[in-house]
Amino acid sequence: MGTLQRVLIAALLIAPSYAFVDGGDLIEKLRSGLSAFYRTVSPVKLHLFFNQPAYVPGDTAYFKVHLVRAEQMLPLTSKNIINIKLYDKSGRQALRTRFVVLNGIGHNQLILPKEIEPGNYLLVAYSDAMAETTTEALFYRQEFIVSGKNLFTLIAQNLAVFVEGGNFVVGASNTVVVSGLQPNDSARLVEGNGRSAISFRSDASGFGRFKLVPEEGKIYSVHYRGNHISMPEAKAGGVALTVSKNESNDLVVDLYTPSEKLRSVELYLTLTVHDKMCESVRVSFEDTGIVSVPIKRRECSAGIGQLTLFDSQGNALAERLVFFPPKPLSAKILISKPEFKVREQVDLTIALSDLDGKPLQSNAALTVYKRELFNEIPSASSAFDNLHLQSDITEWNNLISHLPVSDETIDTYLITRKWQRYDWTRILNNPESSIGSTKPYFFKGRALDETGEVVPDSTHITFWLNQNEIVYGLYTRSNGELQFPLFMDLADDNILYAATYKKRIIKNVSIEMYDREFSVDLIQRAYGPKQDPY
Repeated sequence: MGTLQRVLIAALLIAPSYAFVDGGDLIEKLRSGLSAFYRTVSPVKLHLFFNQPAYVPGDTAYFKVHLVRAEQMLPLTSKNIINIKLYDKSGRQALRTRFVVLNGIGHNQLILPKEIEPGNYLLVAYSDAMAETTTEALFYRQEFIVSGKNLFTLIAQNLAVFVEGGNFVVGASNTVVVSGLQPNDSARLVEGNGRSAISFRSDASGFGRFKLVPEEGKIYSVHYRGNHISMPEAKAGGVALTVSKNESNDLVVDLYTPSEKLRSVELYLTLTVHDKMCESVRVSFEDTGIVSVPIKRRECSAGIGQLTLFDSQGNALAERLVFFPPKPLSAKILISKPEFKVREQVDLTIALSDLDGKPLQSNAALTVYKRELFNEIPSASSAFDNLHLQSDITEWNNLISHLPVSDETIDTYLITRKWQRYDWTRILNNPESSIGSTKPYFFKGRALDETGEVVPDSTHITFWLNQNEIVYGLYTRSNGELQFPLFMDLADDNILYAATYKKRIIKNVSIEMYDREFSVDLIQRAYGPKQDPY
């Protein structure tokens, strides 16, 4: 993705009143809270790279997995359990697998049953560590296509209205985003008396965007194809926040408040990307209620940044997500000759470099498939797009991602999103408990005898692990349930076990592991009717 295009926001031309913060209790507390959260919780991201864009029943889907630390993008240097689940259009789990990844990189496969129904599926992947420390909305998700019939119909989404910065402020030039529209379509903003105030159009991804200076006491609503949704009530208080870019490609944050109270106090504007607070600015409105603050990216890494305006007590008054694209790479593939026979060895050279031509060391993957089979099917998101952008926001798949997604569309979409890896209240008060914990991971399940009934209460089960180096014993509960910890230093995944009850061996006992339950937001997209690519 290229550099974000300039967002067309009318700048508030006023002499700025702000000072860069060198210290201060609040800023230092925010910094230390961020550091404690990432040190204790250590959030991670996951990406899957499949060998082709679509499959048919009976196929084997080969893939590579990368598991990295969210803030550093470096592979985890440990053993982790990866869970992959496939959901059909009704939300039913059609397939699942679990496997081990060492040092953040692994390979595995999904064997599709011959009887699996063709169509579009939702693939959800997460590690056991993510299950403990990350909200489910940030698990890895992608569309998984099993071909064999015409695919996909567009399901209209409900209208939704979002105001940049989170506050709809009287007298301010508020940026409003409307989702749930058809691509490249028209909609209207209507005042309470029925008069059309603004007509606007959606972009190729179905987002409408316009500016509005609301009047106090007026009611506004968005009307579209016989449907309508009310705007939030405009408040004669709070802070309106809008973001644009200047000629140096730095962010410019325009702030406005009609509140006399807020005009008389000092506020703090911060920019963070994961665990790094790249910028902190002390802001004073003075008498005007208007201030324009330039924000430099400085040491912020690529990814999603949070712009947050705090009061002196650490309360977030306005927030906005922005995106810093990663530096593009150059990949060259040199093939020994233009054509090859079936089953002939292909000799090739892959060279990765930055834009200045400096070679880069990398762990890469390459897939080769027949292009004409998949011309109508979009490829999944790249690792760059997923790890830097999509993995930190929810519902990205609700975009029609087979269309080119512009930088302006990304910026518009981020107005509708909130940061979900942590919230500032907990970062300030108890960062270790912001999401999840670092308690040991446990497998949970139940033991069944050869007839499928649960084993007797207090059945003793002994596990031999790590080539019999580790022996672990436990007793089942009355319903046959059991749980045991995940030993992270095992040399292999082979586990032997035996069950006894009252000193008598119970033969042919099976252990049924419980599956993690979570809600699935099913996604449908419109590709239009087409023939089976196979």
